[in-house]
Formats: sequence, structure tokens, C-alpha cells
Amino acid sequence: VFILSLPSSTLTYRVFIGKYNLAATEAGSVAVSPSKIIVHRNWNSNNVANGYDIALIKLSQHVTLSDQIQLACLPAAQTILSSNTPCYVTGWGRLQTNGALPDKLQQGRLLVVNYATCSSASWWGTTVKSTMVCAGGDGVISSCSVSPLSGLGFRLLSLGSVTDIFSLKSFH
Repeated sequence: VFILSLPSSTLTYRVFIGKYNLAATEAGSVAVSPSKIIVHRNWNSNNVANGYDIALIKLSQHVTLSDQIQLACLPAAQTILSSNTPCYVTGWGRLQTNGALPDKLQQGRLLVVNYATCSSASWWGTTVKSTMVCAGGDGVISSCSVSPLSGLGFRLLSLGSVTDIFSLKSFH
């Protein structure tokens, strides 16, 4: 089993699967140590703006699927998400600058913004790469307002199935 995540070290993390409330013991949730983290070959922690801020986490043990734990399916390579495709940013990060960390998983709905808009001078300019997904822009909901290390999750209806993609990126 692999989980999509930020590049990091296996020594400092536990993967919580099926978890909603960090302060509660929840039936069906599982904590697993990663056995390996595979960082994208183009990731450079000294140049975060270059993108490729994604990694696969190999879990140290098998996890059984349940009502709380489901697989995510990825779209075909080179799939371009159209403007206004709804996506969700999730995490347990601060809800405001220097605010308390919430116990409950937070979620914010964002819409995909096309590359032409996102790469314009009034948005991200040349910081944004064609390999990145841009979403948000309302100035209210963002990965920063949900969690500085949260994932952007997209729900695409494709041939009757739900596809979830996770990419970690900051938003305008």
C-alpha cells in the first residue's frame, strides 16, 4: 500500500488512516509506521517553488479496507483538470496564524484554476509550472488556512467512479 504525501523521512512519521479526531480513539482508524518513502526524483527541498512536492509512502504493514479506509484511484497520466473542478484541501493544521491546532480533520472546498490564470502576473507568475495544479483564489480557503502540510484532494466523476488525487501545493 502506498500513500501520496510530502517528501520526508520515515523516521519522524506515523501514518494515520481512517482518522478524523486526533483527541479520540476511533473505531476503524489505524496508525502505521512507514517502511519507505519514495520522493519524486525532481524534488529539491532548497527550491520548493520548482514543484514535485510529492512522495509515496510504503506502509510497514497491510491495512484492511473498511468503511473508514478506502483506496484512491489516480487518473491517467497527463490528465488536465478543467477549470472549476471541485477539490478539497484537508489537514489538522492551524486555522489562523498562531492559532491552536484543531483535533478534528478540517476540509475546505476549492475550485481548479486554469494554468493561464494561475501563471499570470497577478497570480503566481512564473512560480507556477505546467506540472502543478492550481486551485482556490478566493482568499478565504487555502491549504494555509487548513494546514500548511495538507493535501489537495480532487473528486472527479469518471465513468461512474470517484477518483481522488492528492497533490501538495500552496494556493493563491
